[in-house]
Amino acid sequence: MSILKTSQGKPTMHTLKRQQGYSLIEVLVSVVVLAVGFLGMTGLQARSLQSSQNSVLRTQAAFLSYDILEKMRGNPTANTAAAYAGKNGITEATNCLTTSCTTDQLAAFDVLSWKCTINSIFCKDSVNNNLISTTSELPNGKGTISASNGKVTIAIEWSEERSSNPTARQSFVLETTL
Repeated sequence: MSILKTSQGKPTMHTLKRQQGYSLIEVLVSVVVLAVGFLGMTGLQARSLQSSQNSVLRTQAAFLSYDILEKMRGNPTANTAAAYAGKNGITEATNCLTTSCTTDQLAAFDVLSWKCTINSIFCKDSVNNNLISTTSELPNGKGTISASNGKVTIAIEWSEERSSNPTARQSFVLETTL
C-alpha cells in the first residue's frame, strides 16, 4: 500500500480514513481477552476455596484419629485396642469429666465423645443425662476403631460438602500398634 504525502511530508486525508476503525477493533478484542481471563481467574479462585475446605476436613480427620489414639494410650489399664474397638456401637456412657469412672467406663466415654465430635449426633451420658458433645467436626462423619493381632486401625469417613459428587465419601485411616 502506498501512502500519499503532501509536500510537507504529512499523510493525506485519504490514508487517514483507511486507518480509522482499527483501534476500535483492537480495543474490542482486548476487552474480550480480558473478560475470558477474569472468568478463568474466578473459576480458579472457586476451585482453590473448595480444595482449601477439603484440606481442612482432611486435617481435622487426622487430628481426630490421633486424638482417640492418645486417649487410648492415656488409659493404661484398658490400654488394649480391643477394649476401645468393642465400644464402636455404644450410644451412651458415663461422663468421666464429672464422675469417677472405671477404666472400662473411661474407654466407653472416650469412644463416645470421639464419635460425637466426628458426627452431629447429640450424645448423652447414662448417669446425669447431660450432653457430652454437640459439635460436629466432619459433615456426615463416621468413625470406627478395630483391632487385630496387636494393631489398632482407626478409620474416619466423611462427605465433602462442596464436592461435585455429593455421594462420594472421603476417608482417613490410621493403623498403628499400641
